[in-house]
Amino acid sequence: NNTGDQPLVAQIGTFKPESPIIAGPFLFPNHLNDTFDVAIQTEDLKLTLISDTGEAYWTKELDSEILGDINHVDAYKNGRNQLLFSTSKKVYLLDRDGNDVDKFPFTSKKEITQPLSIFDYDNSRNYRLVVTTGNDLKMLDSKGNSINGFTYKSDGKILNSPQHFRKGNKDYIAFTADKKELKLLHRTGNTRTNVKTKIEARSPLYFNNNLIVY
Repeated sequence: NNTGDQPLVAQIGTFKPESPIIAGPFLFPNHLNDTFDVAIQTEDLKLTLISDTGEAYWTKELDSEILGDINHVDAYKNGRNQLLFSTSKKVYLLDRDGNDVDKFPFTSKKEITQPLSIFDYDNSRNYRLVVTTGNDLKMLDSKGNSINGFTYKSDGKILNSPQHFRKGNKDYIAFTADKKELKLLHRTGNTRTNVKTKIEARSPLYFNNNLIVY
């Protein structure tokens, strides 16, 4: 019974991997039964998706460790989620059966140095994926195609994953570079606003009182 203010907790399943976990656990919504599955990556670089009762659905070997989070997206706009993430070498989009989707994985020519950024400018599920490689940015669509209209002129090492902000009808792609500069870009990759104030952001940026702060 539930006593006082203590919540009722029940264990419904367990899973013990053969190798230590190096990334995760990540929650992944299961549209089939309205529960959450769990994704983990182990030391042998294998990604496993596990049910809420502890059953392993599948295991897929990756090329290196996952950077940041595993994101869930609905790339086909049909209510079915896919797993979207990057390693230091590739960007992966997997269906819930662990299969690669469309042109993915995208293989980067240079090392990916920040977790994948995922933008949905108009909440229309027309996702834009921003890949950070040291000083450079590359943008993909959700099919794995390069966005030719996005061009960023490199200007120092990028220190965090680019983030998207909207103020009024204006979009801002924001991140910091190693010259202690805050970069604010258009959707095209061109500079939207030049920021003269030097900052040293070591945490995610956010909007507060019409200002981007950290």
